[in-house]
Amino acid sequence: MLRPIVSLLASALCAAGAQFAGSQACATCHAAIYRSFMQTPMARSSGIAGTGEPKEHFDRAEFADSHNAFRYRVGQQAGTYFFEFVEQRAKDPIRGRRGLAYFVGSGAAARSYLLNIDGFLYEAPVAFYSNADSWNAAPSYAAIAYPYLTRPVQTGCLSCHASGIQPVPGTQNAYRSPPFREGGVACERCHGPGSDHVANGKPMVNPAKLPVPNETASASSAIFPEKSAYPSPVKTRGISLRETVWRIT
Repeated sequence: MLRPIVSLLASALCAAGAQFAGSQACATCHAAIYRSFMQTPMARSSGIAGTGEPKEHFDRAEFADSHNAFRYRVGQQAGTYFFEFVEQRAKDPIRGRRGLAYFVGSGAAARSYLLNIDGFLYEAPVAFYSNADSWNAAPSYAAIAYPYLTRPVQTGCLSCHASGIQPVPGTQNAYRSPPFREGGVACERCHGPGSDHVANGKPMVNPAKLPVPNETASASSAIFPEKSAYPSPVKTRGISLRETVWRIT
């Protein structure tokens, strides 16, 4: 079976003492490949809010939830992103402001954001939608009639978008600082730990030469449950295989 083979491969390389070196280490010898990879959605799937490409715009950054119970506005100040919320039709309205610490999502379709509250990560209720070139409620948040600020970002979610995540053991959504060592799906997520290859040229894993599992589940189904039938099974098989081989935690 494929999974035992993949597990043995991963175990063999890790047992050999290889460590993760970071994608920047690959650039020295593989400059053209590195530059090309850094332009892909995989490489741009997470980072510090405000550092992602393509950049977000703020000329269409106000919206209300579907109940018109709260209105939201997203902005930036001194290079940092934030959002504000205020209750509608209330004599003494609830209002607040929160900073956006990190983004997840390449921006090819949309980009979500994370709150960092004393080292605990939560999903923000706002998102930037590239096709509409505007801000709106994050997926599944539009129908919520209040600012939902406590949806925990667990490792299973973050590890799909970032590399070298650093969770605090025994917690649901606490992370060391920074919460991930490298933004995006890094080179070594597909090719394995690179320290030995950098030091002495030992072979790396070539995912193109590994068998493709018979799986069609996609990352998009976790984000947009109503779109579980993904139109390109080839792409989802590649992502599924590589996530199985190298899951940096």
